[in-house]
Amino acid sequence: IDDLRKKKIPLEDLAFNVMVSKDLDEYVDTTPQHVKAARQLERSGKKVKRGDIISFVKTVSPDGVKPTTLARPEDIDVNKYIEYMRSTFEQLLDALGYEFDEIITSTRLEDFFWS
Repeated sequence: IDDLRKKKIPLEDLAFNVMVSKDLDEYVDTTPQHVKAARQLERSGKKVKRGDIISFVKTVSPDGVKPTTLARPEDIDVNKYIEYMRSTFEQLLDALGYEFDEIITSTRLEDFFWS
């Protein structure tokens, strides 16, 4: 998490990769994150079609996402990634008797085995 906060993680390692399952103009009721990123790609001149894989990162921009190819490390929304990790690991850690916040603030592996 420290590397995430210091923006040291390559954008490709933070990217979500999602396939566009229909033409972009068919997304009318809701706009999923990968479609927001796909529309940004189209505005930048890249053609996006059904079946394309969109690689995007979560950002502090108004859309909340940017295509990986258009994003910069300073665009990353660190808090969104921490919350994503929290929701991913919380149930597993709870079953092991640990708290997510306890894990991310610990600096030593021994803290989890010899307490």
